[in-house]
Amino acid sequence: MSEAQKLRALERRERCQRLGAGLVRELRAGECGDEKLSEMRSAIIEQDCPFCGESGFKSIAGHVQIIHGIASEELRELAVFTRSESICSRELAARLSEIHEGNDPHKLGKHIGMRKVSEKGRASMRRNGLKGLASIPKDRRIEAGRRVGKSNAGRGETKAPHGKYARYKYGCRCGLCVQGQRQYWRDYRRAHAQSDRSADGA
Repeated sequence: MSEAQKLRALERRERCQRLGAGLVRELRAGECGDEKLSEMRSAIIEQDCPFCGESGFKSIAGHVQIIHGIASEELRELAVFTRSESICSRELAARLSEIHEGNDPHKLGKHIGMRKVSEKGRASMRRNGLKGLASIPKDRRIEAGRRVGKSNAGRGETKAPHGKYARYKYGCRCGLCVQGQRQYWRDYRRAHAQSDRSADGA
């Protein structure tokens, strides 16, 4: 990259960061209104940056992380996207689906077009999986199991009060439920960070 290109890239980054700084602060402080949040979600779906206005991306998450310093997981939280909702372009989503068609991560060594896992490798993966599982408190594992079981049982009405993540999962997008799901993922990341630190110390 020439010096002129580097200078243009730096100017673009500074311009984008300057334009998006206000909205980033609002979102992280939880001060963004429902109307602005809805506009932000629509922009992300269309692969337009809601912070600086640039458009034409295949993966908006990549631009937001590199330019605005917001990781994909935080972007989902701030814009109220679930983990199952796509935030990349339809073309990229279709291409990735085509590439990974037939791949089943639960069948080790059975992936189509991928190298098989040896017995030694499979045993190592099992050990690492059990080690990671052991670092999660038993009550959290039980809670997660119940949550997955409920989600697999089909989507019906929930008795969870507004402001709970369960209510958000069932489709409620009121202010209380949006804040509830944000708090859920904050607690989730904090708990896993503590588990990782404990495992490193051990």
